[in-house]
Amino acid sequence: MSIPRIFLFFIVISLLSTSAFAEEFTASGSALFKTCTCEPIQAWVTVQNTDFSINQISITPTGKYPSWVTVTPDRLILLPGETQTISQFIHPDCSKAGIYDIGLKLESGDNVKYLKQQISVDACTSPSQNNTVPPTNIKVNNGLLMQFLLFTSVGLTIIFVLVLLAIIFKASSKESPKTEETTKKVEVMPIVVQRKLRYPWEKYFKRKPGKIKPSEPVQKEINWLKIAMFVVFIIIAIVIVSAILWFMFQPTSVIAGNGTNKTVYVLNASKITGI
Repeated sequence: MSIPRIFLFFIVISLLSTSAFAEEFTASGSALFKTCTCEPIQAWVTVQNTDFSINQISITPTGKYPSWVTVTPDRLILLPGETQTISQFIHPDCSKAGIYDIGLKLESGDNVKYLKQQISVDACTSPSQNNTVPPTNIKVNNGLLMQFLLFTSVGLTIIFVLVLLAIIFKASSKESPKTEETTKKVEVMPIVVQRKLRYPWEKYFKRKPGKIKPSEPVQKEINWLKIAMFVVFIIIAIVIVSAILWFMFQPTSVIAGNGTNKTVYVLNASKITGI
């Protein structure tokens, strides 16, 4: 084997080993917290998928008092390059003043990472200033809203095109305007069979034939109320179907939080995505 081939072989081996041991995800968050006893705090942890495939990550609290920490959501499914922010709630015990080690364990298959943190709990009545990220009232992935708007816009556009085609087809199916010759009304006279009069006085009692009036076409009135109700029903159906498709195919969760009472509402995706 020549020297260039050996050199190329070692380069390929090194690249394969580097890609095999590459980090599948990264996690970052606050490392130090400061609060009072019985005073809960809230922080945010950012997780990014650095792999080239969909990554499922589970998050569990660690440290001396893992029961103090609540993570929402505790499981993520991230697309390649996607970043998700999760909420971390820390509720220290009322009788535990001091400095304690806490943290989070992030696990994805064989890849395990630890986010080491520390909390300083003082025996005070009001919470001290901590270095956590300020809580946000609502955190929503804008991509999901764009998907919902896309589904709704496509549905409404399809309905508009169908209604327009129906109107054009109905207008073209009407009878073409008649010419002057065909529009002339012809009076239809009844066929009268003349009978020879037997007596001269019968002519005074002879019944004159009546004229038959041609039937006039009846124009049907358009019920605009029914048409409006039908259009509104179709729009509502499109919005409902778009919402169902949006929740079925969204890759991440929607987190809605309230910074005043430290409550978080998580709207998980369907079983298709596994969240």
